[in-house]
Amino acid sequence: MRTNSAVRTPAKFSAGWRLERVRSNEFGYQDTPIEGGVAADVARTLPVALKRQLAAVNMRSINPVELSRLSGRLHHMGYLSHDAWSQLGEFQVDYRSPIDPTALTKEALRTIRGVDDAKYALAIRQYEAGIAAAQSLTELTDYLRSHSVDLYA
Repeated sequence: MRTNSAVRTPAKFSAGWRLERVRSNEFGYQDTPIEGGVAADVARTLPVALKRQLAAVNMRSINPVELSRLSGRLHHMGYLSHDAWSQLGEFQVDYRSPIDPTALTKEALRTIRGVDDAKYALAIRQYEAGIAAAQSLTELTDYLRSHSVDLYA
């Protein structure tokens, strides 16, 4: 059996290169990842099909299973870190109805911050990645909806 694998390597000093130094992605990052990115910059580099899919997403009220699938796809494509994908994917375990992942993750981080930061280091790292990803996804989806004419030009 022959298998091929490819790992992306973002351009040196790009946003993806900087994110790679903070959070891992076993598939490699795009030069302009969504996580921590600027919506207008990210939107310019997204494939049209992905732009259309993201423009239809409401990150303030998203089904947790849909969020898990979306974050998994974006992680695999190099737009989100492993920690962000892990955090955003976990909501499907606890919730069945639509959620606001940014609000839920911020609240979870607030409840453990300062209690025992060393003991909860992994959870804190995942919450911070989840917050960055959810906020960036919310900004990007809002941006894409407000610029929807560009999607079909």
